[in-house]
Amino acid sequence: MDNIITLIGSLPYARIEGISLEEAIEKALFDSVARVDIPTMPQLPFPEDSEHRFDPYILDELKTPGKLVCADAFKKIVNLHHRKEVKIQSCGPVTAVISGDLTEDDAVARVSEHLTGLADGLKSSSVYVFLDEPGIKYFLDKTRIFELWNRVYERVKLP
Repeated sequence: MDNIITLIGSLPYARIEGISLEEAIEKALFDSVARVDIPTMPQLPFPEDSEHRFDPYILDELKTPGKLVCADAFKKIVNLHHRKEVKIQSCGPVTAVISGDLTEDDAVARVSEHLTGLADGLKSSSVYVFLDEPGIKYFLDKTRIFELWNRVYERVKLP
């Protein structure tokens, strides 16, 4: 069995002074040391007040669905390299509900809209979706978890 390597979504190179976002993505995805089989769109929320400040909070990406600091550069690079498989990720609906800011319906809608926006413009034939759910352990109704995830997957539009 072959091993397949991908990333969770962090982009440490983006915080190194003097490296552009495109260079950081290129280095993280195609560097000989960090080579991955399935490129992952880095999860850096789009800051409202400065394009140079990266907000580490996972829920912030749902405030501007489909927009991340790195989204356009990532799409350009993976399309240029003709990558057939890519991975995108988002805060999941369970964590969004646990935060207290969104109802279940709003969380499903925002997460779906965010993932659809991230996938828009990708020319890859396979787009894998990962829902980041650090709040899952606090969600009391365990039977609803899969229902929320399925509602998101039903609504997401992928290439």
